[in-house]
Amino acid sequence: MTPLRLLAPVIAAIACALPAAAQSPVAQAGAHVQFALTECLRNYRTPEQLHDIFTQAGMGHSIEDFGGGEIIHWYDAPDQTAFVAVVGLGGANGPECRITTNHISVTAMLPFARSVAARVMSGVTIADTSPEGQVILPDGPGSDGEFCTGFHMLVPRSMIWVQVGNPGNEAYCRSSLEGAIIRVLL
Repeated sequence: MTPLRLLAPVIAAIACALPAAAQSPVAQAGAHVQFALTECLRNYRTPEQLHDIFTQAGMGHSIEDFGGGEIIHWYDAPDQTAFVAVVGLGGANGPECRITTNHISVTAMLPFARSVAARVMSGVTIADTSPEGQVILPDGPGSDGEFCTGFHMLVPRSMIWVQVGNPGNEAYCRSSLEGAIIRVLL
């Protein structure tokens, strides 16, 4: 049994993160994306912990099983303004969070995701490149067929790489396309 005092921070975070019904879709999406990104980054969350946190926050859950061990757990915000896919539940690879919204552009999402990461990972150096030193900016060279570079952080137990791109089956880093997806590679 978990002591209530240990759950208090989680309950407070959920209460603060879930937007009120009177907010605009953009504000609601921003609150949901901030909540999901915070939880994906915080304290090396495992996929099982993320499942509990997202479902306790009232997010819907469904499973997509591709066979061969590739399973995606989908979580949707109650107002459908943001969606989270967690890849790696029970898999051999490290977990990956994909946070998607159609209400925030790639251009706005890059600094937004970085500010959330800076707050959550306070004191950690954030490098504005891929782990290999590559830089892909919206509408820049290499932006077709690749996500925007985003940033990476070396934390005590691993490296975390955060990319931003346009949602869909193809990777793009275009400011002219609607919506954004954040990929958090833990």
